[in-house]
Amino acid sequence: MALKHLAPGELAHAGPLGDALPTTRTFTLVRTDDLQIFRLVLRAGADLAEHAVPGALVFQCVEGEVIFRAPGCELHMHAGDLTHIGAGAPHSVHAVTDMSALVTVLGHATVRPPVPLKENNT
Repeated sequence: MALKHLAPGELAHAGPLGDALPTTRTFTLVRTDDLQIFRLVLRAGADLAEHAVPGALVFQCVEGEVIFRAPGCELHMHAGDLTHIGAGAPHSVHAVTDMSALVTVLGHATVRPPVPLKENNT
């Protein structure tokens, strides 16, 4: 069965997960031919290896702390911080604490949300 994504005009919660953070996994909210928005959820200590996506990317930390690395930058991000990179730019993510972020990919948005290399479930 295919996962249900948000329909145009449908409402979804995009704020902090709060108490649900420890039990929530990464999931896609919106997927069309030219737009994808997913909630990235990582446990403290988890890493996403350097990778690239075909579209421009917007990364917004919703809760927790994360280190976002891209060419020429290493950003220590907290809840409310936002950055963006161009299409095809390599980037990696390290969760300092349990965290969630909204990741938006524009154009050629048929990518799968990345899977953590290492996850610390303690």
